[in-house]
Amino acid sequence: MQIIDITFLTANAVVVAVLLGIVLSLVWFIFWIRESQTYSLKGHVIFLAFVLGAAAVVFVLPIQKIIVGMFYSESIQIVLFSISEELLKCILFLLLVFVWPRKVTRPVDYVVYAMVIALGFTALENGLYFLHPIETARFDMLAVAGSRRFVGTTLMHTVSSMLPAIGIGLAYFKTKRERFLYGFVGFLGACLLHVLFNLFVDIQGKTSFYISVGVIWVCAFVLLYIIEKLRNKGTDEYILSQSKVEVNRTEKLFTEILSRIDSSNDSVPIVALLAQKGITEGTKEYAIFTEFMNLFKKDYASYLRSVGTKSEDIDTVVRSVISDSIPLKAVTSILLVLKNQLERLSE
Repeated sequence: MQIIDITFLTANAVVVAVLLGIVLSLVWFIFWIRESQTYSLKGHVIFLAFVLGAAAVVFVLPIQKIIVGMFYSESIQIVLFSISEELLKCILFLLLVFVWPRKVTRPVDYVVYAMVIALGFTALENGLYFLHPIETARFDMLAVAGSRRFVGTTLMHTVSSMLPAIGIGLAYFKTKRERFLYGFVGFLGACLLHVLFNLFVDIQGKTSFYISVGVIWVCAFVLLYIIEKLRNKGTDEYILSQSKVEVNRTEKLFTEILSRIDSSNDSVPIVALLAQKGITEGTKEYAIFTEFMNLFKKDYASYLRSVGTKSEDIDTVVRSVISDSIPLKAVTSILLVLKNQLERLSE
């Protein structure tokens, strides 16, 4: 994004430019929402994501001014501009979905929130690019800038922002570490895509713009296919099958723990039973217990969700019921409840 001086502009020009930027983003918003089929998301959360995206422009402008002051190479500036934009969008996306995790109920929800943040960003960014043509009444220039940014830059921002979200969505049923790795790879891909697009457009000229746009559109069609896969992962049948797999995995870990402790006194906390056998934090055997507890909490959270517990209450209930001091017999009872619930849901 270029550094644009807006001090000479009138208020009317600013309002019209921003509204036009919002209109272009809304067109893409309608398209992506229809493709992802996520009509059930709360309107106020979507609005918050859009505002966060627009706010990223406000934060990125001073950062890019610093970059201009530190580096004179246009190529370096473009690379750092692109990375700074992707980093800010990604940070805001992570804040939205992990600070308020109850806003995500399906893998495809990650993609939708990332998309809305990107469109909020491009709404304000496009508005900045439209200021000069509107103020000078160069409507021919406005038409060219609008069309190029609609089919090119706006789609590029949307696609690049979706990549970390798709990574996290693909790892929805995996461990936190795997979700981080998938998301990080997606973020690297987003930076690379953004950098290459801007380098081709800004340095190579008009001819390369059409090649860049073509590549972005190909990426967009690939993402549509992946979004379809993520949407299928959010169906009740798929979630139920994954829940069965996870509970079975939890049971296997529990059986492994039982083989290492004296289970005759089932009223004693598992941690204490492990300590009796010299198994403490930092040992390989204790790592198995840690993995078991993480999966156990996740399984119990899924159970609470299936019986209608409010999303905002689930974390509190899990923490109060399942802690490191949980007795052995309580674990056995809860695992039995989880298995019975899965059987009922399968009927």
